[in-house]
Amino acid sequence: MASRDKKAKPRFGEVAVRKGFCTPEQVDQALRIQRKKAAGGRPKPLTGIVMVQHGIISTGQLIDVLRAYQEPDD
Repeated sequence: MASRDKKAKPRFGEVAVRKGFCTPEQVDQALRIQRKKAAGGRPKPLTGIVMVQHGIISTGQLIDVLRAYQEPDD
């Protein structure tokens, strides 16, 4: 995995796992689906949308993860 800047926000899947909404394996599943859709010539869907569409997380959980991006950094 590439090194990331310390101030960079965590990725969507990392936040979802940290909140207990899904497992790392489910995030990997969503990322595989995302890559497959993009390889088919379609625009790459957002990870959170893929996760909701495939029943990995709920819409409410999606919103909760997105809200985490609005929280100030410690």
